Amino acid sequence: MKNKNAFDAAAQKEAFNRTYNAVMDILSVDAINFLNNAVGDLDAYIKKTIEAEVNMNKSPDRIIIQE
Repeated sequence: MKNKNAFDAAAQKEAFNRTYNAVMDILSVDAINFLNNAVGDLDAYIKKTIEAEVNMNKSPDRIIIQE
C-alpha cells in the first residue's frame, strides 16, 4: 500500500489496528494482568508505544542498516 501511495488515513488506521490486535493476541491473560498492574492502563500503553515506533520510523534521523 505504501508504495502505491494508497497509505491514506483508512489504511493507516487498519495497519494500526492490525498491529494492536497482533500484540494483544500474543499476550496471555496472566501477561495482560501483570502488565495492567505494572503500567496502569495497558491499552493506552500499547497504543502509545505503537505510535512512538511509527513516529521513530518516520524520523529522518533514523539509522538504516542493510545487510
